[in-house]
Formats: sequence, structure tokens, C-alpha cells
Amino acid sequence: MESPSQTKRPEDYWEALKAKGITPNFWMTEEYVQKAELVWNDCEALCGWTEPEEYIQWKFPPLSLYDFWDNCSIWASFPDVIGKDCESIFLDHQYLYEAKAFLSLTGHNWAVYRKNIKKYPARNGGTLEYRRLKEGECEEEISQMLLKWAEGKTLYDNDVMVKFLLQGNLRWGLFRNGELAGVNVGDKNYLHAVYRYCLDDGTPYLNEYLRHCFYTSDWVQKKSIVNDGGDLGNPELERFKLKLNPVLIQKVYTYIIR
Repeated sequence: MESPSQTKRPEDYWEALKAKGITPNFWMTEEYVQKAELVWNDCEALCGWTEPEEYIQWKFPPLSLYDFWDNCSIWASFPDVIGKDCESIFLDHQYLYEAKAFLSLTGHNWAVYRKNIKKYPARNGGTLEYRRLKEGECEEEISQMLLKWAEGKTLYDNDVMVKFLLQGNLRWGLFRNGELAGVNVGDKNYLHAVYRYCLDDGTPYLNEYLRHCFYTSDWVQKKSIVNDGGDLGNPELERFKLKLNPVLIQKVYTYIIR
């Protein structure tokens, strides 16, 4: 019988995830792994990704020869799965939304959102164009916007965010009178569309409008569910995401083996 080191490759990990019908967490995409420069490690019995020069903790549940393994130190678990033989520490929520719901916006629960997405176009005259960005397009504009947006904020995964915003495979720009006003960055796994980042110039109600552009885009509408990530323990962000009527809110844990 061949050992796991002879049979397991990075592509086997994604294939096993799909074959077993496991829900990925927000970070479990091929592009995130590439942008974060995670290292594929094969420890004979287990294989998966770790941070560069970090071999103590797996980034996600590692894959054994026959199944995924959770009795070890893991930075981000599968959603709603709590490790049995380790210390489980809450990491973040992930909010899942039905893409089609953003086309109709019917009912009282959507009243505030319906009102807010109309305010940016109404208050900012001129032409608005939302379109897919080409490779390398608007790098200088995005860099300057990011520097201004980041002032006074606590940021996570800074290097990864910059790479997605400047070099992401799925980027869209909103242009007002031909000038860049905001950027959406998408990602994907076998099950979900992923809303990775939203960057804007700070104009009131632009964030809601950009979000609506993303959710109603042709690319997102081809997917049934969107993983919009978490709230980072921020009560304001939590309230905002709850107002968008998630179909499911899941919890992701960090596992620690002492």
C-alpha cells in the first residue's frame, strides 16, 4: 500500500472536501492559499497547509490517507465543528446569504437595506459603471484608496488583502464619471461564492451600494450561496450583517493541543 506522502497532493485536498460534502470555512479557497503563501506539508500520516516556517499548527483540518483529521492544532476548523480532544477557541462567525434574495428584496426585513442602496446613486450625480477589472488595472488608484481607507483601522491579514485587491482573479470596480470609487473582490470554493473584500472611498452609503452591485452581479447569481465572512468581534459589523438576512450563521474555531 502506498503511503500518504506518495498519494496526497494539494488537489487531493480540494477533491476530498467536495467528495465528502464538507462546508469550507471562509479562508478555504485555492486562491487564498496561494495569496497567503501557505506551505503544503506532508507529515506521512497527515498532510495539509501551514504558515511559512510554522509546522506546529495546521491552517485547516489536515487530510489523512482516508479522511480529514481534527485531533491536532488547527487555526480554522470546519464550520460548526468543535474539536473533541483539544481546546476549542471561538475564532469568528461566517455569514451565508442566498444570492437570489438580493434581486427581490421583498418584505419588511429588507426595508432599511432597500432604502440605503438607493442613497448613493441619488446623492452622487453623474454616470455609474460597475465592471470586471482587468489584470493590473487601477493598481495605483486602489493603492491610494487602500492607504486612506486603512487609516485608524485594525487590519488582519494585511499582505493577503493587498494581494487580492491588486492582483485578485475576481475583481470589480465601480466607476463614477470614469473615476474609481470602490472595489469588490470575490473568491470561490466548490460550494460557495466568497465575498472577500469591499473597498471604497468613504462616501456615505457607498459600501451598501457596492455590496448590492456584488450580490446582483451575473457571477454571484450563478452561485446559490455567498459566504460573506465574519464580523471579527465587531458589534457594528455584526449588526450590519444581520440586517442583510443571512440564511445561516456558522462558527469557526481554533483548536489547540496542549
